[in-house]
Amino acid sequence: MNQLSGPIPETIGDLTELKILRLHCNRLNCKLPQALGRLQDITILDLRSNQLAGLQPLPFYELRNLSYLGISSNLIKYSEAEIKSKMPWLTKVN
Repeated sequence: MNQLSGPIPETIGDLTELKILRLHCNRLNCKLPQALGRLQDITILDLRSNQLAGLQPLPFYELRNLSYLGISSNLIKYSEAEIKSKMPWLTKVN
């Protein structure tokens, strides 16, 4: 736990070569920024256990290199089955 708080900045999408983003177990409280969808090289996106919100469609449906998506224990409204159907390349959704 890093004890990060506040929103995830939209500038996160400028980190186009980012492979792994682990922000789990913090106090991030915002809607999922659409900029996450620009992280085309990301393989692991772990946002579990924050206060993040969002509705489907989620901003990362087109991230073809993503293998792990952790979004549980947030305020995000999602269906694991729908995520898996839209992102069949994922090896794990948590």
